[in-house]
Amino acid sequence: MFKGIVQALGLVTELTMMDKQISLAVDAKALAQNVELGSSVACNGVCLTVTSITNTELEFYISQETFSRTNFHALKKGAKVNLEASLRIGDTLDGHFVQGHVDETTTITAIEKVGESHVFTFALTEGISSFITYKGSICIDGTSLTVNGVFENEFSVNIIPYTWSHTIFHSNKVGDEVNVESDLLARYLKRLLEHTRPAV
Repeated sequence: MFKGIVQALGLVTELTMMDKQISLAVDAKALAQNVELGSSVACNGVCLTVTSITNTELEFYISQETFSRTNFHALKKGAKVNLEASLRIGDTLDGHFVQGHVDETTTITAIEKVGESHVFTFALTEGISSFITYKGSICIDGTSLTVNGVFENEFSVNIIPYTWSHTIFHSNKVGDEVNVESDLLARYLKRLLEHTRPAV
């Protein structure tokens, strides 16, 4: 479990595929000293298990399912990624509960600088449209955000200067693919309503 507060930016040092086994290595100097083998780390919002630690480098294995359903297939050596270690008992909950289970990806359709902040607009896909609501929580590439606008085929969020400089948003451009995880409560509420029979 995570809270969507990015703790460090990592740098992809290697992404290899061999016999359907996918390995991701990330230089994560600011985080490597605080995690252990077997620890869970959110990488661009995806919960991964640390399988190796070498100095400042963390290594993860990625399943074919995760690789195909996230923006990992677009990662290249030298790319920046958002990193967050899992929640610990006693941690403050500054964002919202994030599982690290990405629903799907969507694309950035517009980036507009408004004052000191940036408004990001994303395509509203069918798979997540039921979970997106005005002022609701959304996790994009591991970052807990508030939905500022919902339109027919798009939704938008506001990226404040601190978030802009401490996450990969500052390196994003229109057309980039991002990982999206909808709010946990919204998921269960939708499931409950779908299976609640009306009283006779």
